[in-house]
Amino acid sequence: MILQGLDTPSFSVSVGYIITTAVVMRLARLILLQVVASKYYQIILLEFIATFELLATCFEFGVVIETHGFLAYTGLMLIMFNYWGHAWKSPNFPNQSATVAPHPHILDILQRKPGLKTSLTKLFAQLTAASLVYTVYVKPIWSLGYRITHLKRIQQAHCFTHLQVSVTLGLVVEALATFAFSFAIQAFGQRKHNFLSLPLTLVSIVYAGITYTGCYFNPILASTIQFGCGGITWRDHLVVYWGGPLLGSIIFEMFSKFMTNNSLLRNGNAKKFK
Repeated sequence: MILQGLDTPSFSVSVGYIITTAVVMRLARLILLQVVASKYYQIILLEFIATFELLATCFEFGVVIETHGFLAYTGLMLIMFNYWGHAWKSPNFPNQSATVAPHPHILDILQRKPGLKTSLTKLFAQLTAASLVYTVYVKPIWSLGYRITHLKRIQQAHCFTHLQVSVTLGLVVEALATFAFSFAIQAFGQRKHNFLSLPLTLVSIVYAGITYTGCYFNPILASTIQFGCGGITWRDHLVVYWGGPLLGSIIFEMFSKFMTNNSLLRNGNAKKFK
């Protein structure tokens, strides 16, 4: 019953689109690493490519959820999340990965952390990717007409906001989603079975909040898909979809510091009584 209505040919088109996007972006990375010698510019351009890839893929994820349901989306997300975890790492900096989200960099800027130039440049790379992805990639491919849903979305004159609750509650939902996923990364990131735990946690968070705000918890993703849609002012959009993730990140950072300090305090007291 869960898979009722699954149209295999059209689902195959979506899968083909996602695979094609991954291959094209993989080739772009390989070319970049061969052509650009500067490691700094490599990092910035890899951020652009990763953001472009995420946004292009999420446009199709929206089609999959709408036409094939959440189970189909879950399966694709499980695969792509693990692929991105490897693909978005910089070869010259194995411990660094593209962030594909602006709020960590905004938080770094507000806190005046080192690397201001890098944070600003990564933000610019993300915004540039967001401004180009639909016009130069998604729309031309959808215009080929392999799926009726693609053509309908292109011909759609107006979109409507996914925010179905008040601005205040929307802000809270996006903040909680950001906090929950940040917590999951910290909790599951180094564990053996994180290839299942992290993407399933992500999908669960989206499922819990999708009927309230669309549950983007990524400002660049939310604005690429939703900015300018009817039913919400641009100010309220910024409050919910930019303010929410930023607030969630701030709360999580405070929580992490509190837990770290509390752990150090407990360890210190334990040593005194040994």
